[in-house]
Amino acid sequence: HNIRFINQSLKDIAEDLERHFDVEILIEDDTLAKTQYYASFIHNEGLEKILKALNSNGTMIISKKHDTIVISPNN
Repeated sequence: HNIRFINQSLKDIAEDLERHFDVEILIEDDTLAKTQYYASFIHNEGLEKILKALNSNGTMIISKKHDTIVISPNN
């Protein structure tokens, strides 16, 4: 199925992905959480691929701690 984000904040996207993939996503930065993204996924991409695509400009560090995906700023 399709996943589409049109000018949605990373916080909203994370909430969608949490429901969709049954994971916990923690965004450790307010500015990052409010950043808006436009993205469309139509080929049943996995969570890792989606996060990688959202981070194509390298502004985030995405790591995994236990069962939580942690997104922090890459500064």
